[in-house]
Amino acid sequence: MLPHVVLTFRRLGCALASCRLAPARHRG
Repeated sequence: MLPHVVLTFRRLGCALASCRLAPARHRG
Protein backbone atom coordinates (compact mmCIF):
# COMPACT_ATOMS: atom_id res chain seq x y z
CA MET A 1 0.00 0.00 0.00
CA LEU A 2 1.04 3.61 -0.43
CA PRO A 3 2.71 5.29 2.56
CA HIS A 4 0.19 8.13 2.82
CA VAL A 5 -2.67 5.62 2.71
CA VAL A 6 -1.06 3.62 5.51
CA LEU A 7 -0.60 6.79 7.55
CA THR A 8 -4.23 7.74 6.96
CA PHE A 9 -5.52 4.35 8.09
CA ARG A 10 -3.15 4.40 11.06
CA ARG A 11 -4.37 7.87 12.02
CA LEU A 12 -7.99 6.76 11.74
CA GLY A 13 -7.19 3.66 13.79
CA CYS A 14 -5.60 5.79 16.53
CA ALA A 15 -8.60 8.13 16.51
CA LEU A 16 -11.05 5.24 16.82
CA ALA A 17 -8.95 3.59 19.53
CA SER A 18 -8.75 6.83 21.53
CA CYS A 19 -12.49 7.37 21.13
CA ARG A 20 -13.15 3.85 22.41
CA LEU A 21 -10.60 3.99 25.23
CA ALA A 22 -11.40 7.52 26.43
CA PRO A 23 -14.85 6.63 27.89
CA ALA A 24 -13.44 3.47 29.48
CA ARG A 25 -10.71 5.50 31.18
CA HIS A 26 -13.23 8.08 32.33
CA ARG A 27 -15.41 5.37 33.88
CA GLY A 28 -12.36 3.89 35.59
